[in-house]
Amino acid sequence: MLLRLIVITVGLLSQLGAAEKWSRYDSEHFELLTDGGKGRALEILEQFERVRWFFGTTMQIGDPPRKPRIVVFNTEKRFQTYAPRATAAAFYIGLPLRDYIAIGPTGGGQTRRTAVHEYIHLLVKNSETSLPVWMNEGLAELYSTIDEIGGKIRVGNVIDNHLFLLNNDWLELRRIVAADHQSVEYNKREHVGLFYSASWGLMHMLQLEPELRPKFGKFNELIVKGTPAAEAFGTAYGMTVEQMEARLKAYVRGRSVRVALFDLKFDKAKFRLEPTPASAFDVEMAMADLSMAKRDCATAVAAADSVSARYPEASEPHVTKGYCAWGWGEKSQEKAATEFLAAAKKGTKVPEVYRAALGLMSPEVRRQEGLPILEGALRLTPDSHELVLALSGELLQRKEYERSFQELKRLKSIRRAEVDQYFPIYIQAAWFTDRQPAAQTAALQYERAAASEVAKIRAKQLKAFADYVERKEEMPVPVYVPPTPESGAETLGEPEPMRFVGPKAVGKFAEFQCKEGELKVVLQVGAERQEYLIEDPLKVIIEGGEQGKTVELHCGKQKGEALGIQYFTDEARAKGARGLIQRMKFPDVK
Repeated sequence: MLLRLIVITVGLLSQLGAAEKWSRYDSEHFELLTDGGKGRALEILEQFERVRWFFGTTMQIGDPPRKPRIVVFNTEKRFQTYAPRATAAAFYIGLPLRDYIAIGPTGGGQTRRTAVHEYIHLLVKNSETSLPVWMNEGLAELYSTIDEIGGKIRVGNVIDNHLFLLNNDWLELRRIVAADHQSVEYNKREHVGLFYSASWGLMHMLQLEPELRPKFGKFNELIVKGTPAAEAFGTAYGMTVEQMEARLKAYVRGRSVRVALFDLKFDKAKFRLEPTPASAFDVEMAMADLSMAKRDCATAVAAADSVSARYPEASEPHVTKGYCAWGWGEKSQEKAATEFLAAAKKGTKVPEVYRAALGLMSPEVRRQEGLPILEGALRLTPDSHELVLALSGELLQRKEYERSFQELKRLKSIRRAEVDQYFPIYIQAAWFTDRQPAAQTAALQYERAAASEVAKIRAKQLKAFADYVERKEEMPVPVYVPPTPESGAETLGEPEPMRFVGPKAVGKFAEFQCKEGELKVVLQVGAERQEYLIEDPLKVIIEGGEQGKTVELHCGKQKGEALGIQYFTDEARAKGARGLIQRMKFPDVK
């Protein structure tokens, strides 16, 4: 252990010393760090700005929320320290704080191609479009040759190495379009060149050949929806995979390939940049983050700890350590939550960090820290539906009903995926603030909108709740509404699903006690009456019985329906009951 510690420390000191030799360039849409020369750095930055301008002009693809950071290495040895594969000349990694593109010491036109290739991946990622590997790589290769000629932008220049490989070797198209990131076609040295070459050739043909180009929109639409390529070829082009493969062979082995010219001119007049010395903080955090490309969390955490020691107010190291603990390393939700909470308290500007902190907190920590964290996140992204719903739900649990209702009014519309979260909060907040007609109207809307069987049962329970005339704050319907994550918001590993732990009890539902500030379920098990406490109504799962059977909860004696309960014991919090309810199921718990 001592030897390991010495090695890591020496490595960090060498990086810190090297930071003095690193330069930083800031253009309008990118920042670049390099330990190399000015000429190469400006060439890469100019090409990035050109491509970004071209896509923004022709395809209306927006910028990512934060400037991407380009790291250009001057030596192969240092680049390979972070490269995820030995075959990579550059790589892209999307992290919560920023997107990174790392480029090795390749020279000339290859540098420009590699840079653009990785940037296309970034654009695809930010468009929230899921593409198969071959299409993602083929698209990036096709547009990697963008250049300017005679005042026009040219797309589709021949990549000689790809043509050479395709004229001298071949990889079956069926294998290429079926490959994923774990496939040998994408990872083995003997295949990787052909995989990229064939992916480039296929995208080149589909987008630029006159007969096929008009049909590409339909093909792309099918692929984005998850249709297998073999099926999409048939629907969009009327071809089998074998027919498409034969056409591709003829295309890449013919006497010519097509290019496209766009009558657009990139304005270089404002592109005049001078370097500034890169700070030790920027360089070390970049190296820590790039370590995650290999999922080398030990190195990333060591580097982040080193930065924290010198910059104790910085939030970035906590973000890196949080994601390592969450999905990339130890998979410890407790450690991840601690790091994300620390980053939030130090003022991170990344909304995803606040969301991660909230999602991983224990109930005890959330009761103490949840509200200020939610409010801080909403200051950064005030239009986030997810955060508004989360804050409204938090306020509802704290019995701040008026604030909960007013927060929901910020939403001018709701999405289909938000229905099961929005309506339960709105109905209860409206009812508790003496807006019973609004609660009843919303309950009727929820009954119509509920899609799943569980949601339909919740809707019926909430409809019965909204119809109560007498106002009793101790009798909210115990309905838990899990938050709906934003599409594509998380790429670094998902939190563990909710797990039910603890003992179970099965009996007859004898009584639902609604006393001041306290809800208890009384279960008749044989001759014994057992009491179980509902501590937080919104976090109790209620599940229906066979064939969608529903049970309306009301205070007082019950009809003796069969009921299963799953609970956990905590004598201090159970207030004399046998335990705290996690889940109720009619007729039993399986």
